[in-house]
Amino acid sequence: WFSDENNTAAYIYIVRDPRSVVMSLSPQQNVSIERATDLMLNPGTYGYNDKDNLIMDIWSSWKIHYLSWKKEKKFKGIIIKYEDLKKNPFVQFTKILNFLKNYIAFEIKEEKIRQCINLCDFERLKNLENEVGFDESLNSNPFFRKGELQEWKKLLDVKIKNKIESNFKSEMEELGYLP
Repeated sequence: WFSDENNTAAYIYIVRDPRSVVMSLSPQQNVSIERATDLMLNPGTYGYNDKDNLIMDIWSSWKIHYLSWKKEKKFKGIIIKYEDLKKNPFVQFTKILNFLKNYIAFEIKEEKIRQCINLCDFERLKNLENEVGFDESLNSNPFFRKGELQEWKKLLDVKIKNKIESNFKSEMEELGYLP
């Protein structure tokens, strides 16, 4: 485990619908949707997080990644759905700040929250990446691609959608991604 009491007080985990993740993972990794799906399903999946391929990340499957944070007992944390953050950033950002107040003393100011939301606006970050680059982008593909909610509904093949849903059924139901 990479975290201990010396360097971690708590965690904030952002989770995203795996059907949307696969839509972003495919161009990011420069692989087909089918290959990206296989990567998300494989508990042994790993990748490199630097341009020189010197530092390896263990990604695992979407399910194991999510469950590793959900079941974390050593540290307190909150799980935020990307979709909720995108739909109502003020409410979710405030929720995160209220959680952080348990660990850091600061005052929550509505105007500062709105400034932060504007600074982190997807289109703004996408434009900034186009201008100066972004370290997380791989294979000359942009990291900030579309940021759309439920893009998968228009573009994801039904067989792949069903494969993702059947493999991650209970976690997706728990998160409200499936009825």
